[in-house]
Parts: sequence; C-alpha cells; structure tokens
Amino acid sequence: MWTKKDNGKEINWYDAKEYCEDLELAGHKDWRLPTLNDLKTLYDPKATNSTPHYYDYPTDLHIPELFELTSDHVWSSTLLDSSQACCLRFTYGDRNCFRLTSYDRKRVLAVRIINSSDNSSTAENVVNAEDSCVFSGTMSTAAFTWSVDLTIGPNGITYKWNKFDESIPRYSQSSETYKRFGNRFIPWDSIAVWEGWYGGLDKDKRPYYRFRVEEKKSGDNWLTFIAYDKRVFECMKELSPKSIYRRGNHKSPVY
Repeated sequence: MWTKKDNGKEINWYDAKEYCEDLELAGHKDWRLPTLNDLKTLYDPKATNSTPHYYDYPTDLHIPELFELTSDHVWSSTLLDSSQACCLRFTYGDRNCFRLTSYDRKRVLAVRIINSSDNSSTAENVVNAEDSCVFSGTMSTAAFTWSVDLTIGPNGITYKWNKFDESIPRYSQSSETYKRFGNRFIPWDSIAVWEGWYGGLDKDKRPYYRFRVEEKKSGDNWLTFIAYDKRVFECMKELSPKSIYRRGNHKSPVY
C-alpha cells in the first residue's frame, strides 16, 4: 500500500525517513520509507503523469495517474554508503544518489506491506498494492490446479508445492485494474525463472501442459506469475515452488 501523494515539499533523507515512520494514515501506523526496488515497481515508461501536480520540468513523470508527485526525485531507504542514499528519478527511471542532507527537488512517498487480511483497505489518499500491479490474460481455474504433491517431469518426480490462497484477489482483462493500466508488466528488479512439465507425457512424448514460473521480488514481497500453453497469466502471492526444474536443472529457489 502506497501513499497517493508525496509530502509536497523539499525534504532531506533523515526527515523523509522520520516522515514515513511517524505517519498515521488510513488507519495504519506501520508506514516506512520505500526501498529503491519498491519505487521501481511504480515506474512505468508508458505513463505520462505531469499535470497538475508536477510542473517544474518539461519531461513527463512516468508513474500511474493514481499518484500525485510534485517533483521527479523520490527518496528511498537504499544507501550508497554511510553519507549518501538513492533516489528514483521518475522522469527516466534511473537511480541518482545524494548526500543524506540534500533536499533540493527531493520528495517522499510512504509504503507499507499488506497481507490478505487487510489488502482491501480503501481511502482517497492511499493506493493499494494490487492496484499498482497488472494482471493480463484470461481467468481460468486451470491456473490453480496445483496440489500439495505435484508430480512433474518425464520421470514423474514429485515436488512439494504450496496451495493457492483463495483469499488473494485475481484479475482479468475485464477488471478495473486491467482497464486502468493496460497490458504490461511492472519492471521488477529481481526475476527467477522456473520451467517444467505437468501431467506426464502424451504418446509423442510431449508434455500435456508446459508451464513457466517467474518469481519476481520487490522488497520482501514475492509475486509469482504462471504462464501456460493457454497463455494464462495470473498474479499470486505465496505460491512459491520449493523445488522445480530451472531451465532443465534440478535446483531450489533461494530466498
């Protein structure tokens, strides 16, 4: 969950951190200064968000229109060294680092981690995390046919999987989220790709279902995208394989 608006004035890193930690908003007190990776999930090169909030420079801000920024540089908690911290520049999506006491053109957005018990929180001055993620494709129960013991691969090897959490929202092309942001994926910073087969082999020794799993990390959150032959894409939390083929090799994810 993000604050919809920045703090509205120039601020140094120390005060930005204190601003987030002292913030009480939408019934929550556990706000924090986002990491650089957190901020990268908001950057969208196709978005043009410049008026009426941002007017100092001619270059567009590339952040969804849900947000209101009054400058292009937003502080992160990511430190370059003991005297400098990183900002994300929303005009170009690049990292710039400044002294902790620097304040010129710097702003702050606060973020908090949500879970399935409170991710329906709504307020005019916050943006829910699921609203800044995009899910494309057609909804299908085929994406959730996993069991605790999933047998995959030509040798019928059984691996342990976590069951899908039915309380987590799922979106399709008809959803308001999709209509708002279109067919794109957020540029995540860390991606692990896992490929495998499900359902055994047919008479021509081809897999019944080929699937691809991309685990994408933002801060402490993992989201798992699954793509089938049927081009089914769904966004889910906490559906992480404990062990699966990784580009043909038997390896386990590192968390």
